[in-house]
Amino acid sequence: MNSNNSKLLGKVFELIDNLEDVIENGRNMPMTGRALIDKESAMEIIKELRVKLPDEMTQAKYIWAQRNQLLDEARNEAGVIVKQAEANMIAMIDDHEIMRKAHKRATEKEENTRKKARELTLRTNETIENKFFDAEKILEQTLEFMRKNRMAMSSQTSNQAMKQQAMQRARQILDEDEE
Repeated sequence: MNSNNSKLLGKVFELIDNLEDVIENGRNMPMTGRALIDKESAMEIIKELRVKLPDEMTQAKYIWAQRNQLLDEARNEAGVIVKQAEANMIAMIDDHEIMRKAHKRATEKEENTRKKARELTLRTNETIENKFFDAEKILEQTLEFMRKNRMAMSSQTSNQAMKQQAMQRARQILDEDEE
């Protein structure tokens, strides 16, 4: 800070002190906490302050305003980014939820298919077992029929053989009698 700025800053502080004196020396209004001040003196001090303020203060005010504007823009942009991130996150959650539901459905379908396959296998095995049982019955009946027929044939053959023997014997006896 150079010497001129130092003097100027000192003058600014002196004017602020003077303004403070005008306010403190104002006439108090009972029970209001307010005071009547010399408006003309106060305005004169304020005008001098404005004239005495250095260009740096004006620049600082401009920079401060720009800073606030940039901060507002940054906040707005950050808000947009946050909203986009939230939307992306919701979309990702939705995608994840869709994937989770699809996986769940696929698992359920797989389980249902396995269950149906087990049921079909059990029914098929039961049907095959019944067919074997029926075939076994038919074979047993056929075997029994064949045994009976064989025995019948055997007994017929044996009866015929006996008849033939009896006939031969009867012929022999007749032949003997004729002699």
